[in-house]
Amino acid sequence: MKLTDIPIKEIVVLGTVMATLASFYYSTGYRLEALEAYAEDVDANSAQLHEVREQSISVNARLQRIDEKLDEVKQKIENVEEMVKERRK
Repeated sequence: MKLTDIPIKEIVVLGTVMATLASFYYSTGYRLEALEAYAEDVDANSAQLHEVREQSISVNARLQRIDEKLDEVKQKIENVEEMVKERRK
């Protein structure tokens, strides 16, 4: 079988299939690279988010301690006010 024995329609169909497969291969590689870059960005953002979360937990703990101290101060002020009232009587 020679190349000249193959009908032009079959050559066109074969060329179309080959072009489709080649474009699929190229676009798959491009999409894979884009996904890998996106995954790297997500990893970097995840690390930053973890750091911010740790800082937030630390700040929340400090705020809770401050609230507790303020409650103690408020209670002491109330006690002093009661003592002042009792002495004025």
